[in-house]
Amino acid sequence: MTENNFLYHLLVNERTEFDMNGKETEDIDVIPNGPNQYHLIHNNKSYKIELKELDEDRGFAQLLVNGTLHSISIETPLQRKIKALGINEINAADGEEIKAPMPGKVLSILVEEGEWIEAGQDLLILEAMKMENVIKSSQPGQIENIHVKADEAVDKNQKLLDTTTAGSEDGE
Repeated sequence: MTENNFLYHLLVNERTEFDMNGKETEDIDVIPNGPNQYHLIHNNKSYKIELKELDEDRGFAQLLVNGTLHSISIETPLQRKIKALGINEINAADGEEIKAPMPGKVLSILVEEGEWIEAGQDLLILEAMKMENVIKSSQPGQIENIHVKADEAVDKNQKLLDTTTAGSEDGE
């Protein structure tokens, strides 16, 4: 198999989903046309594109294509594998506890109790199945309790840390 077999999963405007492999990305002719502006030719069609926003950490982009704004969520092959393994299921939506998605070993803890965190911020690194997995916050908030230490082995669903929601500065 060639290295062009990887798949990106794209969600456009929260309603149109499709996968794009490496070979398909090679078939797109993109010509820079100024700062954040491009001319794209694909399947003999011409598109004027302006990059309005790009957040690689969140896998998000906003593009103005021929005058129409499109929001695009992009999952890389690695993100798809992590999601399939349940790594993204960290249960922090209501300031609840964040649990280990699988058995492993805590390599490092990247936050401290009392620290305010942003959505998508790295919290800790968990080694599982010979891979280093970064556990990230799903929303802004504050680290309430850390229940593990670096180099500690953890079981699936073991509590790693607790968070409070961003609006919970004064407590419950």
